[in-house]
Amino acid sequence: MMRCLFVSLLGACFFLFGAQVGAHEDGSDPYDERGLAKGQWVRPALTRAAQAIALDELHINPGLNDAWVSDGAPFQGLFITIYPELELVFVAWFTFDSQPVTGVAAFGAADQRWATAVGSYSGTRIELVLELTTGGHFNTAEPLAQQNHAYGTMVLDFQDCSSATVTYDVPSAALSGMFEVHRAVDSNIALCETLSLAYDPQPGLKSLPEFVNPDTAIAIIDVSVIPLTERGLVRPGYDLFIEGGIITSLGPSGTVTIPDGAVVIDGRGLYVGPGLGDMHTHLTTSGQPAMNESGLLLIANGVTTALNMGDGGTLNLPGLDAQFAGGALIGPTVYAGKDIFGPSDGFSPNRTAADRAGATAIAQRAFDEGYDYIKLYNGLSPEVVDQFRIESARLGMPMIGHIPKSMSMTAALDAGQQMVAHTAEVYFTFLANQPIEALLPGAAQALISRNVYLTDTLTASEAFADMYGGNTERLEQYLQRDGIEYIPQAMINGWMGFFNGGLQPPGSQPGQLDDRLAFFKQMNRSFADQGVRMLLGTDSPSAHVGLVAGFAVHEDIRLLTEIGLTPAQIYEMASVNPGMFITESLGLDVGFGTLEQ
Repeated sequence: MMRCLFVSLLGACFFLFGAQVGAHEDGSDPYDERGLAKGQWVRPALTRAAQAIALDELHINPGLNDAWVSDGAPFQGLFITIYPELELVFVAWFTFDSQPVTGVAAFGAADQRWATAVGSYSGTRIELVLELTTGGHFNTAEPLAQQNHAYGTMVLDFQDCSSATVTYDVPSAALSGMFEVHRAVDSNIALCETLSLAYDPQPGLKSLPEFVNPDTAIAIIDVSVIPLTERGLVRPGYDLFIEGGIITSLGPSGTVTIPDGAVVIDGRGLYVGPGLGDMHTHLTTSGQPAMNESGLLLIANGVTTALNMGDGGTLNLPGLDAQFAGGALIGPTVYAGKDIFGPSDGFSPNRTAADRAGATAIAQRAFDEGYDYIKLYNGLSPEVVDQFRIESARLGMPMIGHIPKSMSMTAALDAGQQMVAHTAEVYFTFLANQPIEALLPGAAQALISRNVYLTDTLTASEAFADMYGGNTERLEQYLQRDGIEYIPQAMINGWMGFFNGGLQPPGSQPGQLDDRLAFFKQMNRSFADQGVRMLLGTDSPSAHVGLVAGFAVHEDIRLLTEIGLTPAQIYEMASVNPGMFITESLGLDVGFGTLEQ
């Protein structure tokens, strides 16, 4: 029987690439003294030095959100807030009365004035309608304040990310004119410039390729096959024939019948092996267009299977897999985890399980909707996890995900959790947030003895550490990575919301998590070497800035190579182990992760 890892772009279960890897059948040693393959078997690392930003044209973006002041009117100015998802701008204008004012205000000064404005933007211009709010009293709803929604107009024309011209017209007050403004502080200029470079008014700066007919008959001749049935094994000089999306023949060159009309690919100098797996994705981030395109981006990067670890509850993830499988969209085989939260996690009630009854209801709903796994999250209680253990057995939906903070790691694993979604979870629980190297063998044994898989997500750990504390220099580098040109603006907006919020808590500083990241890398190397069954996962394309679907897998490969794993170890994490995990956890005889007859 032909065994492989799902369906790739050409409709066949393989990943075709140019490089060298593995042990040759003639017995020659393919590895150097470090245990790394001679030659580059993985896609080259997708890094580049930060480039100087030269703005040919500014585009309105959230990097302009700031306090703006006028040198001609000290202590007066604007607060600007841009909502790209709504394509709206809110401005508050703080100034003083145009005429001398007598009397004393009970709070503040009698001559202080403010107005608000709401409008839209295009290019470098924001056009707003001024609103005046009057008649209210301090910090109370009575009497109800009144708003004049047509008090005047305001236009902001930006010259660059640090200066603009304001034009205003307020007929009822006989006021009109213009003034120049600049930022009160310069900290967001780099962010504005970076976002302007990444600006994309339509989904995708570059058009994605046309669809390939999955029924096309394809032959790859004289190619080197990496079957992954034995570590390091490579079979040179093989032919493959793919028909109807299935590899129907595989054998030494000249032994495979290739019918007339088949598309023939010369495989000399190339390698073919099982497709890659990304075992921690969030494909539904930023809406339907981004989700649909993520499938093609995964396939284009050799990723033929994905485990989605949460969908935000807004889109039909199981239905997306059906579209991929049916050919309506191009994408990998997708297994879907339903993310379920505890009350302290702060998510909507329909995604939260507070007690046993809630756990039963949400698990049943996930099963009815077609999800494969129950994904645990931080705020679940031991009682609820125990109920999920019962529901998992009843419904055939294995438990995966985070280790709830109310439990020790061993307690969660003993409850039946079959996969831990991040190596960082071991650090947060078993190591109690301490970089204690001596505890790593015990943590590894806890996972190995319970046959639990561990997903590395080093890409997410690196991105989080790199940009923690608002590191705009690193942000610029990430937003210039390969693949960003295919990202819809809505996704970039989501990334920037996370950069401006979750990555900049009070007291945070750039570089603050560098030591922790270094220890996470050490943990992954240690666990892989000790025999923990590791899975490659990226946590993309989620809130972590710059993690592009498919491209992030190769960033993860870069990181795993840097920490010293061999190509054979990495390929097992990305192909063999995903096949074993799906087969064992779901009890399916899918037989993928290798290429063999």
